[in-house]
Amino acid sequence: GEMRLAVATCSVLCLLACAAASEKRGIINLDTLTFDKLIGEDRPVVVAFTEMSPYGDEWDAFAEAAVTSWTAHILFAQVALGVEQDDYGYGYMEENDNDKIANRYKAEPGDIFFFPQRHRTPTKWQSEGKNKADLLVWIKNQGVYVGLEGCIKEFDEFALRFMTQKEARADILKEADAAAKKLQEASQDSAAQAVVYTSVMKKIIKSGDGFIQTEKNRLRKLVEDAGIKEEKKDHFRKKLNILETFEPSPEDREPVDTIDFDDDEDDNTGEF
Repeated sequence: GEMRLAVATCSVLCLLACAAASEKRGIINLDTLTFDKLIGEDRPVVVAFTEMSPYGDEWDAFAEAAVTSWTAHILFAQVALGVEQDDYGYGYMEENDNDKIANRYKAEPGDIFFFPQRHRTPTKWQSEGKNKADLLVWIKNQGVYVGLEGCIKEFDEFALRFMTQKEARADILKEADAAAKKLQEASQDSAAQAVVYTSVMKKIIKSGDGFIQTEKNRLRKLVEDAGIKEEKKDHFRKKLNILETFEPSPEDREPVDTIDFDDDEDDNTGEF
């Protein structure tokens, strides 16, 4: 008991010290002394390999996702590579040895990896869209619950059951409908989003699982349409986040890239 408490206390102090060294809120700065103390332990970790002074779309997405996910059971960390300029920008400080970590995982600046808890074999983020929403969806698809904007945890759980228990879909829809009705009766702000979940379920039962990708493609086109107001686009983005919750069951999913080291007016409404 006392030994476990001491170890836990040391771990917390280590994380606080590392976090203090990071330039961004919510991001832990790792080096060769701390990397193996954090990776493969009790929490999953998303690690960004960066230059000493990181910039670019991937880094912006990473930093924003770290703040958004502060309540989630996941940590965000940075491994800075290369050499560091002195305070005046003229000379260089001593080169760090973080390249050893990068070499171990064949990582380059700009790469982002997901390390599951109690495992040190990561999955690399590979996405055409380098933004916070895409990164959070990817993390969620690794099995870590991250509350995306517009989503409701209770209904995310309904969606997961709906997609993995195909024989029980009608019963799960009834449960979700009842829960949505309760939100409506209580005049909860989330009631409208709850109805989106049940609408998706009804469409899937009627049209099949292919509806999910078809509707994603339609909403993405609307989000990219320059003629649609930004407020409406935010509405579409929330619906896209809900659709991402309706992941195919494990046997229907495409393999995940891992690394082993050993028409009409309704067309622009976004309505289901």
